[in-house]
Amino acid sequence: MHKLLLKLDTKNKLTNSEIKLLEDYNLNETLAIANQIKEFAKLKTIYHATKYQDFSRINCFIF
Repeated sequence: MHKLLLKLDTKNKLTNSEIKLLEDYNLNETLAIANQIKEFAKLKTIYHATKYQDFSRINCFIF
């Protein structure tokens, strides 16, 4: 289980057997997190958002 949680923490995709394990133990919140990571990965692919842009050095003021 520790290996599975570490995999989630590093935003890696779970295998079908790992998802099945979560379902078998009724770990619904953990399964929901895994699904959110999966959906977020899809969005990153769709919008080509593969790199992090650091906006902390930009002085932007919106009035």
